[in-house]
Amino acid sequence: MQITVDASSVTGKLRPFWASTGFTPATLLLTGDMRQQIAYCGSIPRDGMRFARVHYLLELVHPSFDGENLAGCDWSPLDRGLDLLGQNGLAPIFELMGNPDGIFSDFNEDLQLRRWRNLVRALALHCMERYGKAEVESWYFETWNEPDIGFGWSGQWPRDETSFCNYYDACVDGLLAANPRLVIGGPGTCQTLSSL
Repeated sequence: MQITVDASSVTGKLRPFWASTGFTPATLLLTGDMRQQIAYCGSIPRDGMRFARVHYLLELVHPSFDGENLAGCDWSPLDRGLDLLGQNGLAPIFELMGNPDGIFSDFNEDLQLRRWRNLVRALALHCMERYGKAEVESWYFETWNEPDIGFGWSGQWPRDETSFCNYYDACVDGLLAANPRLVIGGPGTCQTLSSL
C-alpha cells in the first residue's frame, strides 16, 4: 500500500477526532483526584478536550420501582459527576452501562426490560430538565461497552447476544421516547467485525 499526501493546498479544517478521554469506574468522578484531573482536561486550549466517556455511569443512580414503573430515583451522585464535567467544559459520551443497585439480572425477562426502558427514559428526562434540552441533544449516548468481550464474563450482563439485543432495544426505545433528537449508538465492540 502506498499513501500519497498532497499538502500544496488547503482542503478544509481538520476536526480532531481525538478530543475525548475516558475512564472507569464512574465513582472516580466523586473523588478529589479526579476533580483535579477533569479540570486539567477541561483547560486544554482550543477545545482540545470536549468529551469524557465514563464507564458505568448508571452505577451512580439509585432507582426504586413499583412494578415496571420507576417509583423514585436518587440522581444526586450522577448529578455531581455530570456537573463536574460541565463545569470544566466537557460533555459526556454517556454509556448506558451499569447495574444500579444490582436490580437487573436478566434482559430476557420482560419486566426487567420494561424497567430498564423506563429508567433510561427517566434518565434522559432528568438530564434535559437539569442541563437543558439543547445541551443534552449535543451529547452522545452509547450502549454497553465491549459486550462481546465475553458474555457473562466476571458476572457481567447482558449474558448473551439475545439479551444484549433486548437491552439495546430497550435503551433506544427509552431514550427516544424522551426525545427523538437524542443521539445513540454503539456498541463499542472489542473485536473487529464483531457479530454485534
